[in-house]
Amino acid sequence: MSAGTLPSPCIDVCIFERANGWCTGCGRTKPECSKWRTMPRREQQALLATLRKRLRALSDQTSRSVS
Repeated sequence: MSAGTLPSPCIDVCIFERANGWCTGCGRTKPECSKWRTMPRREQQALLATLRKRLRALSDQTSRSVS
């Protein structure tokens, strides 16, 4: 990790949803995963905020399908 980058949000789950392409572990898409290390810190921070929303949406989806 270079001085300007944040730690990866990856939690080694790496299962990508077919419907939206989001990883069920970290919420990123495959292109976002591969670009993470070269992404400017500001973009990483913006993506992290988006990932929280995506993971919440995935969690809500799972809750609805289990109910």
